Amino acid sequence: MKKKVQLVHNPTAGDEEHEAQDLIALLQKEGYACEYTSANEDNWPLPDADTRLIAVVGGDGTIRQVAKALVQGAWADSHLPLAVIPCGTANNIAKSLGISAPTRQIVQSWSQCQPQPFDIGRVEGLSEEAFFMEAFGFGLFPDLMDTMKKLDKPENPSDELTFALEVLHELIEKAKPCPARLTIDDKVYEGNYLLLEVMNIRSIGPNLALAPEADWGDGAFEVVLVSEEDRNVLAQHVLNQSHGIHDVFPLPSIMARDIRIEWAQTNAHCDDERIDAPGPVQIQIQPGRLQVLR
Repeated sequence: MKKKVQLVHNPTAGDEEHEAQDLIALLQKEGYACEYTSANEDNWPLPDADTRLIAVVGGDGTIRQVAKALVQGAWADSHLPLAVIPCGTANNIAKSLGISAPTRQIVQSWSQCQPQPFDIGRVEGLSEEAFFMEAFGFGLFPDLMDTMKKLDKPENPSDELTFALEVLHELIEKAKPCPARLTIDDKVYEGNYLLLEVMNIRSIGPNLALAPEADWGDGAFEVVLVSEEDRNVLAQHVLNQSHGIHDVFPLPSIMARDIRIEWAQTNAHCDDERIDAPGPVQIQIQPGRLQVLR
């Protein structure tokens, strides 16, 4: 009997090989029965008892949509593993998982893969409870999100990433540091910061690896703080990335499991979603909340 896959597909992402009919045909050829769902639909059908796998085709935003259904939504009781076929712009999650092969090779690899635990960050103190797969942060990255929405972006994904790095570099040059107080596993950090990121994977935004040692399954976050004193270090690193010089981010991170943040402004983000956080937030790790194939 064929293994049944619930395929969640972003029809606006990717190229010809990511067309719905081609994906369905590929899965069937590789021995899978396929139930297709467009990520643009409002109500996704519940996976039935025969479903063994959720396959998501899209970028980081689409993966997060599916993860939300598995963590907080209608699919939360299914406990099904997640398989990723990346076709977005940044693909930070897929790259952190080491998934970069052509689509056919990815599908063929599933029969040899074992589900691996993927940690999730839980955020309290917002208007509603939130979670993140990539990162939660204040300062420069929500500012970058706001700025990019107002600009005409290049159509080519690689050019768009370079453009975003160039915009970020400009923001770093003029950003004002913000007072903040953090309690990280009972240790207090206070200062004025340009950027604060609680990282669950190694990179965010335009493939900026702020936590190159981050492990998405180790039961801990990596907290990255950039102060006024480190402005030039961050600016040079971002400039290098925009020029194709892929040096390692030089500032250390702080390993953490339980975090309280008091930030003097409200500009925050949760993965690729721009949010407001008017008061203190509490962040906790949920080890292995998702299962992923790799």
